[in-house]
Amino acid sequence: MKLILKRCQRTDDYQPDCISIQRLGGLKVTQRTFSNRCEYRILLEPGSDKRAPGGAVTVALCGHWDHDGPCRWPHHSTITSDLGGHHRLIIEFDAQEDEKDMVRAKIDTAVIHGQLTGPDGVVSTWLVER
Repeated sequence: MKLILKRCQRTDDYQPDCISIQRLGGLKVTQRTFSNRCEYRILLEPGSDKRAPGGAVTVALCGHWDHDGPCRWPHHSTITSDLGGHHRLIIEFDAQEDEKDMVRAKIDTAVIHGQLTGPDGVVSTWLVER
């Protein structure tokens, strides 16, 4: 299978790159880009699920991580490891102009709260570094 990669950029305040992947034969898959972004540096407590901070954001925005239908405020969470056990959490989201501040506040509250009980009953905790 041969893949063709195309780079593109948005022209708003936040300018993420996106990669459009096209497989020969007509099937096209595109990675979504979002117009807003929140970044945090966090320290996960030992034994915590590194997916928990993103799950906490989904709960804050959608009511539960396992919900029916599309998200009212589409979002995507990415967490990467930094040096010394720290992590970088990036939340990208879309919202109407008049809802952006409210959505950011919901995201901030979820991340700063620093705790989520997962579907397995394990409580994951983290600290936001300022």
